[in-house]
Amino acid sequence: MTLLDVKATLNEYKIPESLYSLYGGLHFDAFCIGKTDSIWEVYYSERGAKSMTKHFTDEDAACHYFLKFLFSDYAMQTKYGPFETKFSNGHLI
Repeated sequence: MTLLDVKATLNEYKIPESLYSLYGGLHFDAFCIGKTDSIWEVYYSERGAKSMTKHFTDEDAACHYFLKFLFSDYAMQTKYGPFETKFSNGHLI
């Protein structure tokens, strides 16, 4: 999975771009994924600070985790429906 696949999935579920960033950075209440040097980072940015940060060495693992992380949020599930049904053994089906 690549960031292009992530973007396509987010578009499919009609997730507003204001709720996430695919290019890292510090945002006001957003789920973020980004690459610094050779490390992928997934985190939640709230009021300009990172929290719940996880690091990955490959894009595929980071992208899968990002989608699970974003859709594990209760508000996201309530508004957009459960996402885990799209996963089988950690891979998008």
